[in-house]
Amino acid sequence: MDGSVEYTFDGNNGYQLHVYDALSGESHDYSGHYAIDLIDKGTITINPSMSDFSNVTYKLVKLTSKEMEWQKEGTTYSVGTWGSDYRHFVRGK
Repeated sequence: MDGSVEYTFDGNNGYQLHVYDALSGESHDYSGHYAIDLIDKGTITINPSMSDFSNVTYKLVKLTSKEMEWQKEGTTYSVGTWGSDYRHFVRGK
C-alpha cells in the first residue's frame, strides 16, 4: 500500500493514529489506549481493554529517544511475514 501510518503517543496511555492511503487520496484518524510493561516483559499492548483484533501485544525490540521497533508476541521477523507482525517507528520532527 502506498501511503503512511503515523502514531502519536501522548505518554499517558493514549494514542492517535493517522492513516493516509495515497492511491485513494483518503485519510482516517483513530484513537485508542495502550498498556506498557517495560520492567517485567518489555511489551506494549494496543487497546488492551477491547475484545476485537486490536488487543495485540508486541515485544519492544528497540527503544531509544529517536527510534522504536516492535515484534508481535509469538512471531519472528522474516521476509514474507505479515506487515503487522513487525513495526518500526522513527520520531518525527
